[in-house]
Amino acid sequence: MATGDRQLGELLRRAVSTDDPDDALRAITVLRGELDRLERDAVSCARVAGSSWSSIADALSITRQAAQKRHRGATPAPNAAPAPMRTVLVTAPARMAVRLGRQEARAMGADLVGSEHLLLGILRSGDARAVKVLEDMNVTLDDARAAAQPTLVGGQPPAEPPGKDGISSYARSVLEQSLREAVARGEGYIGVEHLLLALLREDAGGAARTLHELGIDAEVVRERLACMPRMPKS
Repeated sequence: MATGDRQLGELLRRAVSTDDPDDALRAITVLRGELDRLERDAVSCARVAGSSWSSIADALSITRQAAQKRHRGATPAPNAAPAPMRTVLVTAPARMAVRLGRQEARAMGADLVGSEHLLLGILRSGDARAVKVLEDMNVTLDDARAAAQPTLVGGQPPAEPPGKDGISSYARSVLEQSLREAVARGEGYIGVEHLLLALLREDAGGAARTLHELGIDAEVVRERLACMPRMPKS
């Protein structure tokens, strides 16, 4: 039995067999979070395999509207007691992607690094996982540069003074979201794929709007990324 299966089995045993009601409730809380994560992964893989929202809703015994509301662009469900994890490290390729995003912003004459620049940095990084998903959908660096769109909030670019680090508050929130993406996937590192997952979570972001300009559905990119096999743990 895989480690994850053993953990789920132990949580289930604690939930139904322990004599301590508080321990049972804690186990149920963690188990609920794990089941939510498994459901999100299964839905993503089903979408990549071509399943319709109607068939997914039937499998979940909910309405189509409820299935879409729960899973289309939804933030990861909070887990009150996440599984123990070592310090989450930022990989060298992810750092390089951010540095390249800064270069792209300067080349475009932007005062702040936006999510559209981070997308260009990711494409320049050559990451074997995240970039392959984009390349398989015929997204090229030159096309993305030509189609680059800014982040819009309420139909307008966010007005803010340049920060000390030159990164917009929106792009900074993306970097923070990449940590949550890594934790939600149970991975102890932030890689380029986590950056891309975070970039495409909001339709208003420059990265998602750039892909839309290229005729690419950002949600489909997220689904393909989410369905990729996890990297082996060290």
